[in-house]
Amino acid sequence: MSGRSEQPLRIELTTGDGCVRVVLRGELSHHSAPALERRVRSIPETDGPDLELDVSDLTFCDSAGLATIIGVQRRAARRGGSVVLRGVQGALQRVLETTGAGVLFPAHPGQDSRMA
Repeated sequence: MSGRSEQPLRIELTTGDGCVRVVLRGELSHHSAPALERRVRSIPETDGPDLELDVSDLTFCDSAGLATIIGVQRRAARRGGSVVLRGVQGALQRVLETTGAGVLFPAHPGQDSRMA
């Protein structure tokens, strides 16, 4: 067991111009990933199919968190939309590199990434 205490995941949603902006702060882990899934599923289709995930304030992301981000992208694609990652760095960048999933998300620190 680790001595690290988990920071709760905070999720903020804003909408406009056919795009939903989702700001994630804290830790995206197997404990908090279901909350992100629920929030994304609750977005009305009338808000548009495109999502922008601002991950610049994520402090931790495990494989469950990565799987959730991939699931968000798949959901958007099924609705005819796409997902843009903003602020990929730190924890999420390490998970993308370590798992090899970085090829799915051509993201670089401080740059936007469009996921197809």
